[in-house]
Amino acid sequence: MQVEFERLRILFTVFADAARISDATRRDAFVEQACHGDSGLRADVFRLLQIHDLEPSGQMEDRIRSAIERAARDLPPPPRQ
Repeated sequence: MQVEFERLRILFTVFADAARISDATRRDAFVEQACHGDSGLRADVFRLLQIHDLEPSGQMEDRIRSAIERAARDLPPPPRQ
């Protein structure tokens, strides 16, 4: 379960950083580098970016927030350190 939590954290972090890059070529290069060869992660980030590019920002923020909240409910809390 810790692996799933960490993967979601990385996914949303890479997506949020990439969404701030307006130049498509630079953004694609950033995602490639940030995903460190993880093709599944890369595909998920690009799917989120595709939705982001198609929707007004307010709607996208609401959809992402809802998706994160749903995912967080399904994951166990991270282990205490």
